Amino acid sequence: MEHVLLTAAGVAQLAVAWMCWSGGWRAWTDMAVLPLAPITALPAVGLLFIAMGVGPLLPSVARGALYAITFLALVAATVIWMWGPSWYGPEWYRSSRPRPEQNGRPPS
Repeated sequence: MEHVLLTAAGVAQLAVAWMCWSGGWRAWTDMAVLPLAPITALPAVGLLFIAMGVGPLLPSVARGALYAITFLALVAATVIWMWGPSWYGPEWYRSSRPRPEQNGRPPS
């Protein structure tokens, strides 16, 4: 039962991350504390939940590959989240992202 719950939670997180990336939900851009979390950390953690749910059911080689991919995704998400490069994110987000000269205010 826990495998199903973990996998469902991971799929739900990936669905929310997709809504954020595709622009279906843009209110997250107003959260100053977590500027990139919905498009970096959320998909990686969603993958982690799926790996925790599905991983134990896989053969050892496939499980190891899934865990390695999940680990790399978590590391990459952490680096991009903390770094916040200007090239990362969907086009609609990059074009409306506040620039340093705007002192954190969105463009008028």
